Amino acid sequence: MPARDFAPFGGAELQAGPENDFGASYVIVYTDTDLPIDWLAGGAGLSAVLLTATAAALATAAISDITETPAIREQLRQILPSGHPEVAVRIGRPQAGRPPSTPRRPANEVITVAGTRAS
Repeated sequence: MPARDFAPFGGAELQAGPENDFGASYVIVYTDTDLPIDWLAGGAGLSAVLLTATAAALATAAISDITETPAIREQLRQILPSGHPEVAVRIGRPQAGRPPSTPRRPANEVITVAGTRAS
């Protein structure tokens, strides 16, 4: 399953594929209808999935970009037994001895305080 590139400026990245996915599973959190109240229910469902996986020492990654694209969201909807996809979640075992991490940009690149960059 292709994944978002979290190393846009070079550096290490994990190519998608069965030999690199550490036995991950992908789940879709979906709701019966597609109203704002359902979006809240989807968020509560996502929270339950993440907390349950964490309690089982599993790593998770929410994948919202596939449900933000109308054409892909429609394709997902067609494979569900019913309902509307809200978010996908990758669930798997983290590599032994290596906690999962996501590189972060320095705060001064993304936070502005009173018209100046934070340091």
